Amino acid sequence: MRWRIRRNTFAHVLMIDSGWPPAYAKAAATEGPACVLTFRSLLPGVDDDAFRKPPFFKPVWWPDIAGIFLDGDTDWTDVAKLVTASYRLLAPKTLTQASKPPSS
Repeated sequence: MRWRIRRNTFAHVLMIDSGWPPAYAKAAATEGPACVLTFRSLLPGVDDDAFRKPPFFKPVWWPDIAGIFLDGDTDWTDVAKLVTASYRLLAPKTLTQASKPPSS
């Protein structure tokens, strides 16, 4: 499943199985089976090494793409933060303002 803003993907979840799809299997260094999420982040540019350690992986397609393995140990709070930040990187400013949590 892929989520986009216009033509830009901000999150993509898919299964890797028997080395398919090959680009993802290579990026995640697994033949599978594995469920992965790729997302946009400014962090790989800041701390590239953090996204090269499990459960993360670093595709080479774009400098702002990172990936994470989704499994029984996944911290869904962290995933929600990563996907929200990815959305905000690509969304028009009016939508990013609308998606901000209320101030306390």
